[in-house]
Amino acid sequence: MPAALRLHLTDDARAEVAQCFETTRDAETRLRYQMVLLAADGRTAPQIAPVVRRSAATVERVVHRYREEGAAGVDMGRNIFQSEAPVAMIQAVRKVVHERLKPQHAYDFFQTLRREAKAEVFAK
Repeated sequence: MPAALRLHLTDDARAEVAQCFETTRDAETRLRYQMVLLAADGRTAPQIAPVVRRSAATVERVVHRYREEGAAGVDMGRNIFQSEAPVAMIQAVRKVVHERLKPQHAYDFFQTLRREAKAEVFAK
C-alpha cells in the first residue's frame, strides 16, 4: 500500500486552505485545494486520485507545490489570466508569494488596483 503523502497542516493552514476551497470560483482550483485537504487527512495519492478524477502523479505534484509555496502555489496561473485585471492579479500574487501577505489582504490589494485601473480607463 502506498504511503500517505505526509502533509501536516496547522490549524491556521488548514483554515486557510479550507477558506480557499470554499471561496474559489474555479472548479479546477477547487479540486486542487481538495487534494491538499485530503492529503492532510492522511490519504495517499492513489486514494485521492479517483475522488478528484485526476492521476496520482497530478495529486503528488499539487501537494508538492503546496509544500513549496503554500496555498498561493495551488492557485497559480488559472485565476491570473482569467482575471479581468491580470496585471493587478499578478501584483497581488507577488505580494503573497514574496511578502507572505495573507490571501484576504492580497485580495483587498487586488481590488484596489483593479478599481484604480478601471478609473484610469474611464478617465481617458
